[in-house]
Amino acid sequence: MDSIFTIPAVQPLVQPRWFHAKDISKNDTSAFKVSSGSANTSSKMPTVWEPFSTKDSAAIEAKYQLSEQKLVTGNEPTPKGRSGVRNTVLVNEDQLFEVDIDKREVAPG
Repeated sequence: MDSIFTIPAVQPLVQPRWFHAKDISKNDTSAFKVSSGSANTSSKMPTVWEPFSTKDSAAIEAKYQLSEQKLVTGNEPTPKGRSGVRNTVLVNEDQLFEVDIDKREVAPG
């Protein structure tokens, strides 16, 4: 049975793009901590996303793919606590921030 859809012999390369949330901060950086009994910032879901630069996104993806490849082949990296090895990528134009691949978090570098 012939299909009306044909799949091209050469598939286009996928170029993944990584994003980070702009509206939810993991840490409260304000000078005055306000606690309102029921409000929990960790329960909010981000709604505003910003893409990393093309260069940073490529670096994050390369590190992520390397990490996944090590998991698949059984050469799992040593957890951070044992050897001090961290699975991170410095990002931003001045490399002011650090992306933790394992935790999927951005923090000041």
